[in-house]
Amino acid sequence: MAQSQPFASFVELPWRYVIGGSESGKWLKSEAAGKKLNGKQTEYRLFTLGGEVGKVYGSKAAPDVDVCPDIWIQNITPQPDLEVPAIGVNAMWDPQPRKPQVLDNKQEVYVTAVGELLKAEGLSNTKVEITRIVRVDLEGDGQMEVILSGTHFVHKDELMMAEPGDYSFVAIRRIVDKKVRTQVLNGEFYPKREPDAAPSIHEISGVLDLNGDGVLEVLVNTAYYEGGGLKVWEMKKGEAVVAIELDCGV
Repeated sequence: MAQSQPFASFVELPWRYVIGGSESGKWLKSEAAGKKLNGKQTEYRLFTLGGEVGKVYGSKAAPDVDVCPDIWIQNITPQPDLEVPAIGVNAMWDPQPRKPQVLDNKQEVYVTAVGELLKAEGLSNTKVEITRIVRVDLEGDGQMEVILSGTHFVHKDELMMAEPGDYSFVAIRRIVDKKVRTQVLNGEFYPKREPDAAPSIHEISGVLDLNGDGVLEVLVNTAYYEGGGLKVWEMKKGEAVVAIELDCGV
């Protein structure tokens, strides 16, 4: 279906970064998509993990010359009043044909699963801190996937170093050949103290169909003390792979 879809663009709010675009089955990076946003009004539907939350309108886009010249920023009106970050999508199709379910972070089955993941990454005695559990059918095949995020930093307010047991990650749990498989998308794990580390916090920022093929992509936001980034993960042959990536920082 995506092979014949017209140009679509998507932006990260409140920062107004042009994440990228899609056209006729191909992904466009921020610069390529931004050049197509040449001043004609663009209507964006805003989505969070809780569903659609409103609309905004974009005008001309331009590169972030002073800091990140390969990332484009679009003028947006009105400025959305958001309690959490959102993804704006301009597309001819429904960007969220299957709404994600945000589950209770304390569910024992997932607390156990995250503990096992941390142990496999060399963190046997650290605290399990789940920040988000999202249940959704990514591929529209009736099989539910679970997207997990977790973060634990001793110095979370000042991310200039890492202590033993610190971590932040986003992972997908899905059934493959009748077995539960966990794939870490973004993640970093610190078995030992690293005084010179610059840790990042990884969070789920969206679950949306960005290219019109009926399959939902997973958007993962990364933040560190001097910048941040975002990755769009798409499903291909049962694996999540990066479709678009942007990073902006000093």
